[in-house]
Amino acid sequence: MVAEVAFKTPSTVKAMVFVVPVLVVNSAFFYLGMWIWLRFVVSLILVLLLVLARSHAFRGLDKLNRKAVEEYHVKFEIFIGLYVFSFLPFYLGIFMTVQGTLNNAWLIAVLGVIINRLAWALPYLYPLACGTLPKKLKIGIWVWIASGVIYGIAKAVLQ
Repeated sequence: MVAEVAFKTPSTVKAMVFVVPVLVVNSAFFYLGMWIWLRFVVSLILVLLLVLARSHAFRGLDKLNRKAVEEYHVKFEIFIGLYVFSFLPFYLGIFMTVQGTLNNAWLIAVLGVIINRLAWALPYLYPLACGTLPKKLKIGIWVWIASGVIYGIAKAVLQ
């Protein structure tokens, strides 16, 4: 009988359990035009809830990591690395969009939106290209990426 190897969630992934939800909430509130103090308060409440639920969340992450590697051939370390790498172009795109909008340079604004949306989609292209995901999941990811790109371009053009 072969001993089963325990899978441990990497510490970077555990850190992202706290970072990603806060970024998602802040981004949603930013797009909705909420005040910064409200985003701050909601982020603190979210981090507190995640701290309280961390052991359950990490057990769930271990199961997801195992399934991602064994069934879909997707490594979380690469996904998180691409996610962290995409921060700089993501915010560069926002900066270019704001500068282009303020200076009435629509080409720069649209180029900024395209850079922003491509950086936003970068981590999700890895499982699509290298993983063995089910067809329904691949279609869902492509629809999600396309809707984000269309939303970003529409928001920049309509401002």
